[in-house]
Amino acid sequence: MKKTLLICLLLLNILANQTIAQQVATPAPKQSKAIVLQNAILHIGNGTVQNNTSIRFENGVIVAIGSNLKSDDATVIDASNKHVYPGFILMSTALGLSEIDAVRASIDHSEVGMNNANSRALIAYNAESDIIPTIRNNGILLAQITPKGYEGIQGTSFVAQLDAWNWEDAALRVDDGLHLNFPSSLTYSGDWTTGFRLVQNGAQPGQIEKLANIFQEAKLYASTTPTIKNLRFEAMKGVFDGSKTLYIAASLAKDIIEAVHFAENLGVKNLVITGADEAWRITDFLKEKKIPLILNKSFVLPQRDDDHYDLPYKNAGILQQAGIRFSFAYSFDTEPHHSRNLPFSAGMAVGYGLPYEAAVQAMTLSAAQILGIDKQYGSLEVGKSATLFISTGDALDMRSNQLTHAFIDGRSIDLRSKHTQLYERFKEKYNQK
Repeated sequence: MKKTLLICLLLLNILANQTIAQQVATPAPKQSKAIVLQNAILHIGNGTVQNNTSIRFENGVIVAIGSNLKSDDATVIDASNKHVYPGFILMSTALGLSEIDAVRASIDHSEVGMNNANSRALIAYNAESDIIPTIRNNGILLAQITPKGYEGIQGTSFVAQLDAWNWEDAALRVDDGLHLNFPSSLTYSGDWTTGFRLVQNGAQPGQIEKLANIFQEAKLYASTTPTIKNLRFEAMKGVFDGSKTLYIAASLAKDIIEAVHFAENLGVKNLVITGADEAWRITDFLKEKKIPLILNKSFVLPQRDDDHYDLPYKNAGILQQAGIRFSFAYSFDTEPHHSRNLPFSAGMAVGYGLPYEAAVQAMTLSAAQILGIDKQYGSLEVGKSATLFISTGDALDMRSNQLTHAFIDGRSIDLRSKHTQLYERFKEKYNQK
């Protein structure tokens, strides 16, 4: 019995060592020498592009953009005919909070109850997640790490750079916003045998009233100096003084309108709607209210049976034509694993009416503006962080996108991942004779 136990322990130790060996690469050190990317196609991030242009960055900051830049004291990278983009920003994601969907112990993105405002994604974030290197390979270098759940107030998010030792190193903006799932006016009825259909949610008025009462209590709490602290209400203070953004998840047009009025009635300073699948129906309303949006991925079915099949692809293009600011998320089930496809979801929107550079802007400068980090990130401009990447082809097309270099604050990021390891392993296998 003891011998069998010893063998099992040895096997587990071997497996653990193999797992550790495959963990994410060591975070890159600070930039020590100037770097010049020569003669690239620069996608600035503000809707413009510059051909055959060079970019120089020192100590993590872009110091010059143009032609014939000083390069004798720098590391020079020939980027001729290659594309340089600002680092893409993944919005509203459980990245680093969920590792293996089938293993409950590896999932830490949600809590039970209606009010989890004090639940902080920051302290649950796993900077060593094996998923992170896989999404960096497609140019996603920043992310808004967000609690998830099915009802009520989910908690507070933070903004992370995706090459860090721990959550302290990763954080660019701490507790940037509070996230709320707004009750839907429709719900699914039925089962797997009879099928599911959308029906009116008769409980919605009561659910909204319950949430309104929570926010009213929190607003009253914020206007006083309580002797005993309520951690949930403490976490909600920022949405009333403007230091935090309130992100409300609402999909249907009617629910989006209800959510906006809900926030206005409470005196919320900064509001963003996430999901927004039917935002195309109410563009005039959203433009009048100046409400930014975080759109779900385009790889989904239409909301209603009588909607045209390509509405999820067209949504972003319609909003862009209406002059509404938006960015992209990659929500729904297994989102952290599949979020590496964020640029290709935006590319699908390009195929259905969204201008190419507007799609790039949505994942860069517009996302940075929504998150309040646009003074440092989101575009290729002098004085901003050198958070960018080089692709040999179109970064929004999975057929041609191929990163050769990526930098976060000027640090050269290791682009190896489990995906690349498996590719090299089996490529070698089939090269053998």
